[in-house]
Amino acid sequence: MSDEALNELLKTVYPTGNFWVWRRTKKLVIAEVLGEDGIAVLEVDLTRESYAEVRKLPSPEDAYKNVKDV
Repeated sequence: MSDEALNELLKTVYPTGNFWVWRRTKKLVIAEVLGEDGIAVLEVDLTRESYAEVRKLPSPEDAYKNVKDV
């Protein structure tokens, strides 16, 4: 899967998100997507051109509010 195809896949899933690719191998990409409802950690299988949401994290604003309340 090319970088362009990967970007298209991520934009299809999260059209308004900002993307960071943390690790890329020949078969797998781990990416973080900052969306309106938080941060999604995605695992993209490059051989199947499929993805799975591995973890959902709070947005930076929500994380700040949670820490502030503690």
